[in-house]
Amino acid sequence: LDEIKVHRLEEESKGCITFMPGSRKSEITKLMPIFLELRRRLGNDIRPLLVIPASFDRNKIAKLYRGNREFEIVRDAHEALSRSEFAFICSGTATLEAALIGTPFTLAYIAKKIDFFIGTKLLGITQVGLANIILTNHNNTKLHKELLQEEVSVESLLKEYHTTDKTIFAKKAKELRTYLSHGSSQNVAKIIMDD
Repeated sequence: LDEIKVHRLEEESKGCITFMPGSRKSEITKLMPIFLELRRRLGNDIRPLLVIPASFDRNKIAKLYRGNREFEIVRDAHEALSRSEFAFICSGTATLEAALIGTPFTLAYIAKKIDFFIGTKLLGITQVGLANIILTNHNNTKLHKELLQEEVSVESLLKEYHTTDKTIFAKKAKELRTYLSHGSSQNVAKIIMDD
């Protein structure tokens, strides 16, 4: 966390949109068809970047990422997020990385139904994005929208893309960066352990 570069050049990010459907097979197979349709609905005026883990070979890519030829494939999440004006992110540490870089995004996550039930009903988990978890713990606010399970659709993602207030996002992202500016790894570990 302490090594994440927190700069994004607005003029270079114009029109670039990052799609991050995750790194697990179950995440990718659920989100990739939605992301592909979303990419098509956004039209040809965008530059779509699809983040695929560097460890995936051509066969795995062909099997999991149907329609990948409609995207520019990027193997480095940091590079893609730094180049983008917006991102659609599955979950995980990428949400925190996007927040620290300053790239507005929406989290889209579809878990196995049993996992979602256990997490929300038995464990009481209310958020899945690291940036939201940390910011809520810090000042009881959220940085980004979280679309979960049935809420994830092309329409809902399009709505978030068009309605996300980038000025508010930038302000909250700055609050998060300030909060994490000293010993961020220790701060994040403490927040996660306390929850």
